Amino acid sequence: GGAGGGGGGAGAGGPVERAMLSGMLALSRLITVVGASSPNASVATMRAEAALDALLSNFWSTKQHYLRRCAANASDVDDGGDSRCSQLGHTSRFPPPAPPQLQCDHKSDCCADLPEKEREQCATQEGCAARHCCWDDSHGPKNFCSPPPTAERKLTGYWNYQEALHAVALGAALDPEKYSAWVRQLVDAQFIQGTGWSVDYYDDMNWAVLALLAAHDARLDGAQDYLNLARKVFGLVSAAWDDSVCGGGVWWDKMHTQKATASNAGPALSAALLFKATSNTTYLEWGQRVYLFWNATMTDPQTGAVTDHYNAGGTPPSPAPPPIHHNCSHTEDCCGDLPRGSPAYNKCATPSGCESRGCCWDQNSPPHNWCSGKPNVSSPTRRVRNTESCSLNHASWTYNEGLMLGAATALAAAAASSNGSTSAALQGRYGADAARFASHLVSAQTEQKEGRVLVDSCDWGETPCHDCSQFKGIAYRELGRWLRSPLASLGVGRAGIERLVRSPQLVI
Repeated sequence: GGAGGGGGGAGAGGPVERAMLSGMLALSRLITVVGASSPNASVATMRAEAALDALLSNFWSTKQHYLRRCAANASDVDDGGDSRCSQLGHTSRFPPPAPPQLQCDHKSDCCADLPEKEREQCATQEGCAARHCCWDDSHGPKNFCSPPPTAERKLTGYWNYQEALHAVALGAALDPEKYSAWVRQLVDAQFIQGTGWSVDYYDDMNWAVLALLAAHDARLDGAQDYLNLARKVFGLVSAAWDDSVCGGGVWWDKMHTQKATASNAGPALSAALLFKATSNTTYLEWGQRVYLFWNATMTDPQTGAVTDHYNAGGTPPSPAPPPIHHNCSHTEDCCGDLPRGSPAYNKCATPSGCESRGCCWDQNSPPHNWCSGKPNVSSPTRRVRNTESCSLNHASWTYNEGLMLGAATALAAAAASSNGSTSAALQGRYGADAARFASHLVSAQTEQKEGRVLVDSCDWGETPCHDCSQFKGIAYRELGRWLRSPLASLGVGRAGIERLVRSPQLVI
């Protein structure tokens, strides 16, 4: 999902969910780091810039001084807050939902001033879209093309906005002359919103911390202001650590419903980066504490799989899902040596036939069911205390492993610069952890689909999620952080990651 092989233009969802800006910008760095040929690196950078320009031109609302949830030529078509937007000229295997009648402004006809022949062409859905107008096909013979709606559109959500800010900050690091003013504009805009920088979700505020630190690291004008603000917002996040429930962890929300990887591994990463920026050992000690707790309780020591969160306060446990596609290795097709369509192949491509060959059957991805090699690792071992008031949720998302990978990488760098007596031992431990998380991302959370690509369970319809493409962008971003670090040379998964990045038609 996401921008993929295109130029990163605006899509039908929220500004980051579909444009995949963080992923595209991370990709440009990834390809450069692993030594891809210069044409590939150039293409990746061009795509990243195109995606960024699409965001700023199509989603920024001058009137509302914020990013819209939908692109300038799109309309909100739902009330559920799930980022569904109509998109003129949108192409996909699913047609965009038709906008309600009142979302077109019928005060004038966009085609009225054209000669007869051009007017006939304009008075079609495609012709109307070409003029950036609003097509209404709900009036039978009176269908016509009118100016787009003038009503104010909904604004994008807080965490989506912070991911967009992070992407712009990464862009400013590559081209400060072009994007540094936009960083300032986006930061100033957040100040004037009703929520400001404090919201009800600690993981959301941590995305803001990471974005502000990226702006600081870009060495832009006002870099110290971005750092000071990052420290202030981080203070709100770090205060949410609580030992009284399940032994520790940072709350996900102010309602104290759960503790999640995003609100623990993410802040551990932020703490390590804050130590790098300030040399304040308090940040490092706090980040190490959070990371060690989460790594010990919510990650598998062999596979590198990371549990999403645990519910607290007596919340009923989320049922453990059936085995999903990345429980099979998918590195090879066990039926691939048989003639496709033959009786032997058809027998192999069934659960019993697959098992008879000693392989792994995936029955959770119709119509993509297939028979692959068995995973080379055991199922994740869950070690957090599982009681009525502390129950695990087994959802699996790529950004969880990505955040743990980023935290391990940043903490290793922090340990190297701290020169403590345990520095070398810590670096080794973080290095081994990082290799474990990176290897799991590549071996267990990818599919062969026009090139090796990251996948989440929602990509196969197993779990609803409107943020999957953003999760991938974060995972790619943290893979890039690891590949740029000395730890990557020690990682057993580096070769696999290079193949992932160099896929002929990489689709993020």
